[in-house]
Amino acid sequence: MFLYFDTSALNGIADDADREMVITGIRRSHVVRISIANILEIVASTNSERRSLLLSIVRKLLKSPPLENPIAILTEHLLAFRDGKKSVNIWVSDNEKVLSIIRHPERVDEEMQQLAMTSKAQLEATWKGLHKELRPAIQAIIDKSTKPKFRNGNTVELRRSSFLRSFRDNDKFCVESMTTILKATKLEKALGGQERAILRSFDVWPFIYAAWGIGIYNQSFQLQGHAAKRNPGAIDTNQAVYLALTDVFVTNDIAQRKMLRVVARTGTKHRSVWSYGHLRNALGFRE
Repeated sequence: MFLYFDTSALNGIADDADREMVITGIRRSHVVRISIANILEIVASTNSERRSLLLSIVRKLLKSPPLENPIAILTEHLLAFRDGKKSVNIWVSDNEKVLSIIRHPERVDEEMQQLAMTSKAQLEATWKGLHKELRPAIQAIIDKSTKPKFRNGNTVELRRSSFLRSFRDNDKFCVESMTTILKATKLEKALGGQERAILRSFDVWPFIYAAWGIGIYNQSFQLQGHAAKRNPGAIDTNQAVYLALTDVFVTNDIAQRKMLRVVARTGTKHRSVWSYGHLRNALGFRE
């Protein structure tokens, strides 16, 4: 069974008094997948001791190369769709450089940290840009196809389920949002007009589509808990791609877990989203 760990779950292992036994238990019964997104987060840390510990955990858990970044994986899936292929390359391209960082955490310097922090900032900027670009189209759907915003003088919250149905089923919005993705991957001319077929081709598409929808809803239309700090950001939201590449996604982030459990329902096969505590219990450890 494949397990994917986000950085919060890796921190759970780092803080576990039974850390080495947990790592042994994981390696014995599961195949672990970790992404370049995790490694960027770890490398960006200014705490060298913590950084070295987390990278040593990654080194012990990994049996295969790290997964590529979400945009690269989405691009590879688009190319596979275009070429009629069922197999997709999901592994990081510069594997030797990444493995060198994992094997030798002491070599991480200020320049590497700055590059990692810049990459994280770019991901957040991309998410904010997508949100801004798609907001007018989403608002048009809300105004046309949902309940009134007021009842007896009080604001009525649009239910997330209603929003996600509109988000999923509205063809105009489907085309506009998928066109945004195709533009970002420079495949708009080759694949324009096939938006619905793309969404049905691989589970990465309904997963990332649903994750973006939930993120936009949470920060735009729910009346409480809409602040950015209370919802998954770009890195967490885009990790919905990795949910499609695993059997179990392990995260200690409550907002992330709630979001991914909704996302998982849109797939063609069952995936589970566990807390780190759930994983410990599955391995036979008790509090």
